[in-house]
Amino acid sequence: MLQTFAERLARAHPGYFTAAYLGAFGAQVLAMTNPVLPTLYGLALAGPFVLICLWAWAIYNVCTPRPKAVAVAGIFASAPLLVLVAGVAGWSTNNSPTALMIFGLLFLTLWLSASSLEDRDQSNGRGALGPKLLTTLLLYFGVVGIWVLHPRIARIAGPPPPVPRVR
Repeated sequence: MLQTFAERLARAHPGYFTAAYLGAFGAQVLAMTNPVLPTLYGLALAGPFVLICLWAWAIYNVCTPRPKAVAVAGIFASAPLLVLVAGVAGWSTNNSPTALMIFGLLFLTLWLSASSLEDRDQSNGRGALGPKLLTTLLLYFGVVGIWVLHPRIARIAGPPPPVPRVR
């Protein structure tokens, strides 16, 4: 079931991700400019991180053998959870240790995803450092990166399963 969900998420049209991502950023701006409950503030802060890390998780799951993919799945939830906790607790995320930890965890998740994508895309199974860094940057700037990376991800994920005909 996890692999099927990851494949569907990785194969989804980039427009869906772009719309959800822009909506999450809009919610974040609204939460930052209006007085809201701390829980809603934390959820709004975590929204874009959830989308980026979920997309990175789907790419990692599609490009990595199943036992290894399941073993590190929790890493992909760590950055959004830390953002949620920071938002609810009222911790500063501007030039603080919390912000450094969030960025480090986010970079780790995006690096794992980009590394698995590049390794799977290369014929010898070992991608070079330069393309991995470029792919990491494309994953970080998700609104642009999804449009650039989607053809490669869809090719690696394979064709979608046939739709059963209803008679």
